[in-house]
Amino acid sequence: MLTLIYAITDAAPAATGTSAERTSSLESLRATARGIDGAPLSIVIEAGFAAIISHHADDRFAAGVRIEDLRTFEHVAAAVAAISPMLPVRFAPIPANDGSALAATDPAAGVRRFIACRADHLRTQLAEVGGMVSVSIHLDVGPPPSAHKPPAAPVAGAAGGSYLRARAEAYAARDGVPAALHTLVAGPLAEVKAHARKTRLEGPRSAMPLSSVHLLIPASRFETVRELFEVARPKLPDGAVILGPTLPHAFVA
Repeated sequence: MLTLIYAITDAAPAATGTSAERTSSLESLRATARGIDGAPLSIVIEAGFAAIISHHADDRFAAGVRIEDLRTFEHVAAAVAAISPMLPVRFAPIPANDGSALAATDPAAGVRRFIACRADHLRTQLAEVGGMVSVSIHLDVGPPPSAHKPPAAPVAGAAGGSYLRARAEAYAARDGVPAALHTLVAGPLAEVKAHARKTRLEGPRSAMPLSSVHLLIPASRFETVRELFEVARPKLPDGAVILGPTLPHAFVA
C-alpha cells in the first residue's frame, strides 16, 4: 500500500476556542472530502503534527501521475490551508509499510516515521510558511548571463548607478539570473518585495523562457501586492504578469 500526504498542520493543542473550531473543521473535511480516486481521507497525529493522508494500491502510480491526480491533490491541500496554517507537501507517495513491527497493524506507520524523522525541520518550515501564499511575477528580461564572461566585482565608492549595475551583474553571474531582474527587484518592484517574507529569483529556462520573482507573502496581503504590481507595471517589461496566490510549494524544501 502507498500513502499520500496532502498537507501537514499543527495538531490542535486544546479543545477550546479557535483550536476546537479548527479541529472540528479538519474532522469535517476528513469526513466529507475525498482524495485521489475518491479515496477517504485520514488524519494522522504524530509528534505534535496532524497529517492529512489517503491510502492507495502499490501500483496506483506505476503508469504515471495524471493531471486529475494533481488537481485533486492541490484541492485537498488548499482546503486544509483554508482551515489552518499548513505545510504543503510535494506529491510523493510513500510506502505505508516502513519495515517496522507496527506496520502490520498500523497502515499509517510509514507516515508516522516520515514525520518523526523530520519533526524539527517540519516545525521550522511550518513556522515559516504557515498562513502564507506564493505569488509569482514573470518577466522577459533577456537571456541568462554568460558563464564564460563573469563581470568585474562592484567597486565600493563608485557612482551610485554604476555601482548598482555592477552589483546586479555580479549577482547574475553567481546565480544565473539576468542582471536586469536584480535591478527591477531593487527598483520598480521594491515596494512589492517589501511585503514578502522571502523572495526567490529564477532565470529563464528551456521550459520557461521568462524570468520569475517568487514571493512568499501573508495570504491577507495578496490584494495589496497585486495593486503595487499594477503601480509598477509601466516600469516593467511589456508582458509582465503576476500569478497567484498559490500554495507556497516554491518555499518548502
